[in-house]
Amino acid sequence: MGKSRAIVYLVDDDASVLRSLVRLFAGSGFEVSSHESAQDFLDEHDCEREGCVILDLLMPGMDGLRLQERLADCGRPIIFLSGHGDLSTGVLAMKAGAVDFLSKPALQEDLLEAVSRALQRDRAERSRRAELEALEERVASLTPRERQVFELVAAGRLNKQVEEVRLG
Repeated sequence: MGKSRAIVYLVDDDASVLRSLVRLFAGSGFEVSSHESAQDFLDEHDCEREGCVILDLLMPGMDGLRLQERLADCGRPIIFLSGHGDLSTGVLAMKAGAVDFLSKPALQEDLLEAVSRALQRDRAERSRRAELEALEERVASLTPRERQVFELVAAGRLNKQVEEVRLG
């Protein structure tokens, strides 16, 4: 895995886990930002930056599921890494959009693969949003008459019907 501008955010209240994860991801060429609490992470998180979050489930203060809720608008891909997860919690996290739910201790290969999938998801979502923004800009630049024709075509009207409205 090569260096990229993507960042791997780590959020875990266990300092030894953070140190291990920082070594793993920094050694694999990723930029890493580690945080011992959800609030510390939120204070420094940049939603515009390409990346993903590896998140502990149980932490003092805001837990992992609550942080996942807070990040929903951002669309940030999340990988849960927990020593306390159960099936129902894992299902909740996955239904809320988590990329993966891994148990501690996780294999390095599993972590790296999950991050790869999360970053692919993040890139695809950012690309989709950029395309949507470009389309919205194009539609906004239409004249009122062009917009009227566009709306008729988008509604599935036949060319003949559009022409009748355009001329009418």
